[in-house]
Amino acid sequence: TYTEMAAMHQGRTEESESAPKESMSATRVCVKNLPPSFDEIKLKKHLQSSSKDPLVLTDCKILKTKDGRSRKIAFVGFKTPEMAQNAVSYFDKSFALTSRLSVSLAFSKKEGPPPTSEYRPWSKHSAGSSRHQKLIEKQQDEQSSEVKTKKSTIKPGNDSDDELEQKVTRESEEIRRKKEEFLSAMGISVTSDHQGKGKESVVSKSKF
Repeated sequence: TYTEMAAMHQGRTEESESAPKESMSATRVCVKNLPPSFDEIKLKKHLQSSSKDPLVLTDCKILKTKDGRSRKIAFVGFKTPEMAQNAVSYFDKSFALTSRLSVSLAFSKKEGPPPTSEYRPWSKHSAGSSRHQKLIEKQQDEQSSEVKTKKSTIKPGNDSDDELEQKVTRESEEIRRKKEEFLSAMGISVTSDHQGKGKESVVSKSKF
């Protein structure tokens, strides 16, 4: 019937609209550690001439700094997902001039890699990468150090002040006692007044 035909046509239209979105991320690759002298033309020539399988490139863009220098990272689009996968298999860890390339499939930030993908994040801002884990551990260590510093700056309570005062008093008594013993051995007697201060007086020695 007309209704069934319309439904089938609508279903095919939805599939055709969703298919490019799924294959779009799989047809692009990210190439890192490019030679500084490489531009888009040289990169395209290297990919097309070095591969054993024919590759059809749809686009190629090298990321650059504000002053126009290459960041040695490029995104390359291919006609089919198979070509993109072949480019990863062939060029990953291969050499361009004296630079060792790192090639992987490129995925959009919103969608991310599929669950079955072997994609491994590398940025320190990407969860799952070793650099991201080290960054988290460093932040935790810094927070722990701040807490320890704050604890060490807290002033002791009254009990600590009392213990310190008692210790000083005991040391003063010990010094005064040793002083009296020394003066007594020298023939000098020490008497204490009502304020607790010692007065020294010479004691005459008996004659033999």
